[in-house]
Amino acid sequence: MEGAVAVAKEKSFLASLPAAIWLLSGAIMAMRIAEVFYVPILPLYVKALDAAAPLFLVGLVTGIHRLSLAFTQPLAGGWLDRAGRKRPFIIGTVIAAVASFLGGVALGPADLILYRIFSGVGFGILTLAAMAFITDITSPKNRATAMGIFSASTLAGAAIGPLPGGLIAEAFSPRLLGYRATFYFSAAIMTLVGFYAYFLIKERARSSTGLPGQTVKKIPIWAVLKNKDIAMAALSTFLWGISYGALLFMTIPLLGEKLGFPATKIGWVISAFGWGHVAGAFIFGPLSDKFEKRKPFGVIAILGSGVLVILFGLSENVW
Repeated sequence: MEGAVAVAKEKSFLASLPAAIWLLSGAIMAMRIAEVFYVPILPLYVKALDAAAPLFLVGLVTGIHRLSLAFTQPLAGGWLDRAGRKRPFIIGTVIAAVASFLGGVALGPADLILYRIFSGVGFGILTLAAMAFITDITSPKNRATAMGIFSASTLAGAAIGPLPGGLIAEAFSPRLLGYRATFYFSAAIMTLVGFYAYFLIKERARSSTGLPGQTVKKIPIWAVLKNKDIAMAALSTFLWGISYGALLFMTIPLLGEKLGFPATKIGWVISAFGWGHVAGAFIFGPLSDKFEKRKPFGVIAILGSGVLVILFGLSENVW
């Protein structure tokens, strides 16, 4: 009986979250699905454009998106404080969609790098706008749960996207055309998300950003990083991102190709990581709110991820 009451309370707690959080999370999930269409085959795409491309260049094409995103978000923070949440989200979506389409017409690794930089700028802006919006409409009592739902939506997109991306890549011949097609499909979905956000999320963001016209004092980045907790959280996330980014988007596609995996099978392997992330976000977010502790769950998550990577490296069969 007590268990049933606890489950009912948990459902009620999730249901009590603002509807805008669910709508926004759905939009972010669709954006992430679209982006990840081509991520599993990106190293193979670079090799198809230039068979002589060194692995350093392949890695640069793969990683420059996240690097661009990382530089964009701190710089865009002040603009979001002045412009609100709705307009930056739409602008970021448009930039990401255009960059994805241009990626499909790339002539070589050099211009593909440029388009990936623009893609990172777009995703950096729209993700920051979405996270700021969630912060606006939540309180400390339910913020971790809301952020968990938001995080789960991005991770679910990352888990769902590789498989259809691999199917799209295999559906076209020659192989290079299949790789390009993943970018075109990605751009089409991002465009639809832009319309969705304009008619639905945009209006909700307008009513929840606080006081329009209010002047917000800009805080320098260095001043923010003086906070030890923020600096350590940023550093740990940065290091985690380096390791997992290299594993998921470089090691697995290239190793999978060496083992004779088709694009669909590579997508399955990457998706398995994504679904594990989704489960973790839904579990640790509510637990973090319930116990009002953040650090222990962060430590468990990061150490647990490291153990899994070690086990992956010790395995003899990627599949």
